Amino acid sequence: ARDRHLINHGNRVSFYATLVANQLQLSLAEQQQLALGALAHDLDLIGADTSGSLPSCDADRQRHRPDIGARIGRAIGLPAEAVQIIALHHERWDGTGYPFGLKEDRIPYLARLVALAQTLDELTAEFPGAVPMSIKKALSLIESQSGTVFDPSLVEVFCRTIREQPPQN
Repeated sequence: ARDRHLINHGNRVSFYATLVANQLQLSLAEQQQLALGALAHDLDLIGADTSGSLPSCDADRQRHRPDIGARIGRAIGLPAEAVQIIALHHERWDGTGYPFGLKEDRIPYLARLVALAQTLDELTAEFPGAVPMSIKKALSLIESQSGTVFDPSLVEVFCRTIREQPPQN
């Protein structure tokens, strides 16, 4: 809570993910697990000094971050589904993600959805030292990564749902 950029990021990721989950007509229980897992997806940064931005770590350290977050989530009693999101939201559809290199349907559905929501927020939010993209440009970039980084069926519904939202003031 000491880092407003990080907590705001978690809130926005949770918002985007649950907005799409509603369109997908996921059960209330799934939506609750998704909201919690999306909010806490960067739990591993709880003690990190992010200096107001999302940190960039060396590759080896970066690959261990989700496991650290999952261990913290288990230790504080988060439900297994939320812990799974924290642990696996960096996996990629083509199997080149981390920490396990899971591919396609081996990646849990809710973790795939959080990956999309996280990416949208990282591309469009104002973080110190970063220039945010427009929603339109960010969604086009996400669509260009359909079938490699992201689940193609989720990309379609995710982008359509976000585009249908009224502009924020």
